[in-house]
Amino acid sequence: MTKTSSLPAKQPWAELYNLESRLQQQQLPLSRKVGRPSAPFPRTQKLMRFTADEKRLLASLTGKLQSQFGTNKVNGSQVTGFALRLMTHIIDQEGGLGESKEFTGLWERLSKTNSK
Repeated sequence: MTKTSSLPAKQPWAELYNLESRLQQQQLPLSRKVGRPSAPFPRTQKLMRFTADEKRLLASLTGKLQSQFGTNKVNGSQVTGFALRLMTHIIDQEGGLGESKEFTGLWERLSKTNSK
């Protein structure tokens, strides 16, 4: 199946990731509430388990993005969210999951069509 469309120029979730990564610590008022300041937008906690190799990949990609963007505020949640959205986009562009009944078949199908 050929790719006929691409991602729109601006994605709201990408803009939120940018906002979250670029936030500068603002001047704190003389009197403020005790505790951690609230996040710019809500996130829910999800327990994820990674193999040592997956942890290495996540740390490596996070570091590359931090270097590319010139900020150390890129975090694993953003990288994971971006990867989920990218995988969803690729699967949608390829017309769904196809006949794959296991991860190896899905990897072979998707990596061949997107390795250009």
